[in-house]
This record gives sequence, C-alpha cells and structure tokens, in this order.
Amino acid sequence: MAWYGAIDLSLLEERYWRLDTCLQGGLVTRNKGRTYRMYAQWYDGRPTLGQFMGYSEAAVSLGLKMDL
Repeated sequence: MAWYGAIDLSLLEERYWRLDTCLQGGLVTRNKGRTYRMYAQWYDGRPTLGQFMGYSEAAVSLGLKMDL
C-alpha cells in the first residue's frame, strides 16, 4: 500500500478564465494485476454536462476505484 495525491487544474476562455480545481488523495494497492484506490476528492468547477458550462458546482467525494 502507498499514499498518493493528484491535482487537476483547468482554465477555459468560455468560462472567462475561471479556475476549475480537483484535488484527490488516498491509498493505492495492487493485487493480482489489478490496482485498487481508496480516495477522498474535492471538486470545484464546471459540471460534467457541457450545456451547463456557465454554472459551477462544488463536491466532496469518498470512493473506491478498481482498475482492470
């Protein structure tokens, strides 16, 4: 097991150069060729649906991801 951290920053002219931010951190482990991540994530930026690009949303997430 190991700790990891990631940050994703983006700026779009269509959003008047507003900074969209995503921070993620947690534990990662490998087992039988698969990678598992337990993480906490904070997001502040545009919604995932393109038609709502002018709006902003903020969210905190906890999760478990498995990479096949």
